[in-house]
Amino acid sequence: MIRTLAATLFVLAGLARAQEAPLTAFVDVSVLPMDGERVLAHQTVLVRGERIESVGPLASTKIPDGARRIDGVGKWLMPGIAEMHGHVPSPKAPAELTESYLALFALRGATTVRTMYGFPNQFELRDRIQKGELLGPTLHTAAPPLSGNAVNGADHARE
Repeated sequence: MIRTLAATLFVLAGLARAQEAPLTAFVDVSVLPMDGERVLAHQTVLVRGERIESVGPLASTKIPDGARRIDGVGKWLMPGIAEMHGHVPSPKAPAELTESYLALFALRGATTVRTMYGFPNQFELRDRIQKGELLGPTLHTAAPPLSGNAVNGADHARE
């Protein structure tokens, strides 16, 4: 059951890190497992690097020495949302507007966004988010639209 629950709890996205990755314990948190209409109250969730390692009742889940503890009393933990049709402002938009969009995705629970109408500047935004310089979700960028309105021929499309 823990494996099934952990697989559905994508609190953090990305690839598993080595065993030396830091361990974080969310202690006494209410968990929304998303496998039914229920709440798991008084849980401890152990996250190593970017992967959930275990989820269990507060009373019986051991927190290893050295783990970073986050007090979850009165707080909720739920899976991150993956936005598969996200629009990020064009490169012509003010930087503050673009940064606000990205922050709002993350603050509203979207931990992953597949962008539509991809522009080259989205690679820089993605890198800044990964480095922790900018608040935002994991970005997966798409190509610009390949319609007659956006592309002036095959060479332009390949570019």
